[in-house]
Amino acid sequence: KKGNVKIIIGASCPLVVKDREIQTPASFIKEFEKHNQVYRNLGNIKSVLIIKSLLDLNRCVNNKKTGIILSVEGLYGNGITISNLKKILACGVSIVAPFWNIDNPLGCGCTTKHDTGLTSRGVKIVKFLEKNNIIIDLAHASKKTFLDVLKISKEPVIVSHTASQEIHKHVRNINTKQVKLLVKRGGLIGLCLVNEFIGDSSI
Repeated sequence: KKGNVKIIIGASCPLVVKDREIQTPASFIKEFEKHNQVYRNLGNIKSVLIIKSLLDLNRCVNNKKTGIILSVEGLYGNGITISNLKKILACGVSIVAPFWNIDNPLGCGCTTKHDTGLTSRGVKIVKFLEKNNIIIDLAHASKKTFLDVLKISKEPVIVSHTASQEIHKHVRNINTKQVKLLVKRGGLIGLCLVNEFIGDSSI
């Protein structure tokens, strides 16, 4: 409130940290359920509104509430099925980033050593998400996965938090070609001011 922030994207990343290492969970849906409990608690706060539609967005602005758009960052672990995706969408999730930095059965993350792009399973999931009006976030996708998704998607996609390769070379940053493709498709780019993305203190 002090910063006059109106809308927040609340991202759930159902990966687990064990012995200081990031690992995929045994069950995607069980791990997501832990995060969803936090969302439910937030929904009980009178000054907060979980945004599930354009109507909710307008209500948020008109009623001076802080709006939260629910997002899932990374589809990892056993149980990445259409049935389970329907369950998380029913919780009010509006944005899905299928990939985090590491590879999964759907495609490659930005730190991949072998960028083979989107898999046939990934194609199926991307089409399902679009059919259900879910915004696809490619912030952590590899370059080929990024291009593969744009080839099959019909709606604008977003890169929610990144920086420019022209400013600083980093695997999480996007290049000029990607920027132009996003603009052409009516997509959105969110800037991320993490030090290592923008060159630490060298700028």
